[in-house]
Amino acid sequence: MLFQRISSLRVDMPIAGQKLAEVVLTDPFESATAAIDVLAKTAGVSTASANRFARQLGFERYSDFRQALFAEVRRILKPEDKLKSGRAAPVTNPGYMAFTEAADNLQSAASVVGGQVFTAVADAVRSAKRVYILGFGTSNAIARLAAHMLEPLVDDLRECATAGGAEDAARRLHAIGPGDLIIAITLPRYSRDTVNLAKAALTRGASVVGITDNLLSPLIAVSTLPVVLPSDDRFHAASSVPAMAFVEALSTALAVQAPDADAKLAAFTEISEGYISE
Repeated sequence: MLFQRISSLRVDMPIAGQKLAEVVLTDPFESATAAIDVLAKTAGVSTASANRFARQLGFERYSDFRQALFAEVRRILKPEDKLKSGRAAPVTNPGYMAFTEAADNLQSAASVVGGQVFTAVADAVRSAKRVYILGFGTSNAIARLAAHMLEPLVDDLRECATAGGAEDAARRLHAIGPGDLIIAITLPRYSRDTVNLAKAALTRGASVVGITDNLLSPLIAVSTLPVVLPSDDRFHAASSVPAMAFVEALSTALAVQAPDADAKLAAFTEISEGYISE
């Protein structure tokens, strides 16, 4: 895939090529429709460098590169195309088919992620002064689940994506800095606000756990610890199941490994006891 090619080749590119790669990976949607001079200006390089960048990726002309990039982006942005394809090849029980595909995604995610990723993310959460949770659109439901699951286990957890939208999230992130961690979540269709706010947090010295679906995601470029969870879905832009499962598994890892987890959960139980029906 094109984004994987860019990610793997950019370390060996000259400085101009690395700058162009960063722009494309950070904002593939704008890059896919940008004229060569616009992309070059955004990256702070010459148009000749943009042409060389396209050739280094195996394209004869910049226009060929942009066409391939647009095709990749369209695949992400047009879930209605998936729906049309799915209807063209009907199945007897689409609900059960979707359920089994979700199970397949979980299996794929488990094989890709591995135990070391859970350990790394859990360690990052435990060592952070403050933990921020961010997700908009469909990913907001996952972010809210993360806040719900992690809050009893984290001393200072702050949910950023609220009804106030990106502006309110930016206000909640105003004090983020070194020693802090933001868990940013975005699945197709990717949220530009999530990527921009994660980038701002990174610039301020915070660590970024980026939960997304593949290396095409613009969140990868601004994550210090990317978590890539295959989330293919025949009818929707992406499946939320792997990300939700990861969040639940992360809370388990924290609860089991943290020496003070018992005390924290006991305190949470005591506070919430009066609101729970026997």
